[in-house]
Amino acid sequence: PEPYKGKKEVKIGEPGTTITVGEAFSAVFPKKFFKLVKEQTNLYASQSQRRDGRTGWKTMTMADVRRFLAMLFHMALVHKPSMRHYFSTNPVLDSSFTRILGLSRDRFFDMLKYVHLNNNALAKKKGDKEYDPLFKVRPLYDMLVENFQSLYVPSENLTVDEGIVPYRGLISFKVYLKNKPSRYGI
Repeated sequence: PEPYKGKKEVKIGEPGTTITVGEAFSAVFPKKFFKLVKEQTNLYASQSQRRDGRTGWKTMTMADVRRFLAMLFHMALVHKPSMRHYFSTNPVLDSSFTRILGLSRDRFFDMLKYVHLNNNALAKKKGDKEYDPLFKVRPLYDMLVENFQSLYVPSENLTVDEGIVPYRGLISFKVYLKNKPSRYGI
């Protein structure tokens, strides 16, 4: 193999400067990510409502996508017994962050119902030569790989260890590692 010629580098901001969490987040999730979520969610919502003979979907905007993702991050950090409790007016369960976002409970659950990253009409069936088990998240996956590769150059000495996310559902690429605490996963 050819000798390593690069040097370890993180390519966000100017060399030697400190960046904010927001700048780092925006480098990994640029505007095109929010645009993708907006377009695909609106497409899926209109397809679903047409199929079901329903109406009432309010078109998702870029600001809606940001509020929706902010709420998901909030839910990951602040644990409550159920998702509905984040929108409770009960003083014991009250979440001031929800009020600051200006996102109603019904709007959040509508967005959660329809959030999409890819057009289902383009999906190939299982068994087809072009079938992709990651089809529903493929645009996000490809975007993250591209962004990570452009933002970080590892050093010459790199250690890779297998990791596993616990999962026991039905999926074709689930793995079994007998020596791990969580033996089944992806």
